[in-house]
Amino acid sequence: MRTQVSIDGNRFLINGQDPYPNGRPEIAGKGILLNVRAVNALFDDDGSYVKDYWSDPRVNPNVGYDRGLFGTWDPEDNTRRLLIALPSWRAMGVRAITINFQGGGPLYPYTEEYYGLNIRQMVENNGFTREGVLKPAFASRAEKIITRADELGMVVIVGLFYLAQQGKMSNEAIRQAVHNVSAWIVEKGFRNVLIEIANENSNDPKWREVLRADYVHELFDIVHSYRYSDGSPLLVSTSLLNHTDWSLPRNKDKADFVLIHLNGKSVEEGKRIIADVHRYVDYKKPVMVNEDAGTTDGGPGVIDGITYVGWAYPPAIEKFDAAVLCHAGWGYYGQYFKQSMPNNWEIYRRNGNEQELDIFERFAYWAGLIPKDAEGPVILAINNLTEGAVVKDKVYVSATVVHPLGWRHISRVEFYLDDESIPVWIDEEPPYYLGGDLFRGPHGFDMTSLEEGQHRLKVRAIDVAGH
Repeated sequence: MRTQVSIDGNRFLINGQDPYPNGRPEIAGKGILLNVRAVNALFDDDGSYVKDYWSDPRVNPNVGYDRGLFGTWDPEDNTRRLLIALPSWRAMGVRAITINFQGGGPLYPYTEEYYGLNIRQMVENNGFTREGVLKPAFASRAEKIITRADELGMVVIVGLFYLAQQGKMSNEAIRQAVHNVSAWIVEKGFRNVLIEIANENSNDPKWREVLRADYVHELFDIVHSYRYSDGSPLLVSTSLLNHTDWSLPRNKDKADFVLIHLNGKSVEEGKRIIADVHRYVDYKKPVMVNEDAGTTDGGPGVIDGITYVGWAYPPAIEKFDAAVLCHAGWGYYGQYFKQSMPNNWEIYRRNGNEQELDIFERFAYWAGLIPKDAEGPVILAINNLTEGAVVKDKVYVSATVVHPLGWRHISRVEFYLDDESIPVWIDEEPPYYLGGDLFRGPHGFDMTSLEEGQHRLKVRAIDVAGH
């Protein structure tokens, strides 16, 4: 494994170094992890609901896109598309992602069907058997993601339990699942992993007792009983729904870091919550938001005609900035873009919705990746292709491009092969893929159309001013 996450006081380190050594002065050296919530990257439904939902236009407003592009539901393809997109996230400054063996609210949440049928409970998305055994298919998909993140120098926050699924398991099965995942991580030698026991657990009786805020520390102990070959323990926390539960000694003392969510909170509320948890742990442990959504005032928003209440609407940039300036990592949660099925893993602009591109551009800003003195667009990375690589069939090559004046000033990206003066492909909308893309992912470029031998790819980005 190439990537190792560790903790030094209240800082996260990647391979012993700050995640953003060249970041903005406010973030460089602070040990902050910027992250994206991708909890349904492992998703599958053992029942029939998703298969029915996939082609039901009453529930899935994108059925025309999805059926034409992907056909029937395929969990492996869902994971594969994340693996294709992940390098572009990294190129924009994202250094961590969150996955979960029980996923998250998976479907479009503001339809009559969602509330009337209680979809979260109907879906059977559980990476564990009823006895707590890790299902091989879920483990395989998780391994692919963790391995790819390791290659990219990224951290994976591995979540275990979600409210809608954990109730289908007993307390003992949950304990066994924690044992099994911990043993699996150690056996595989994954060093780029942080464990999140549960998503927004609390003392609500809907949670199994062992996952409640008063008892979850017992699961921290189980995780800590497993050690890597060098004797170091796994790193573990949980994202408590009520941030005041971090004041409990058994939680703040036994967790290695603090996870909080700020969905629907205002900027000032978020700043107060971060200050509170810093104080609870005496500023001695890292604090990270790994889920945040909602407008500045927690109010509603509309995307493609669907009304989103405050907690599910894309977060305002001010919330992102406030968290970073309060010395906390920050995580983007996009219910519509990155959690509703089928997931759109790309950094995508759709039907005039620009919030997500603004957010990813902010990742790049804080990471110090946008040069202020550039006269035009800057290509940060060519993704999914390395010099000297042997490729065949389809390739999924994209360009990550930024502009000192913002992404709206980028006009197009041109792809040239060999010494041709005419581009083989022009893409005018992000994400910029050789071969183009539709709403849910890239088409890919067919390499069989080229003669066998060496070829050279050149990429050129042009802004609205012609630079």
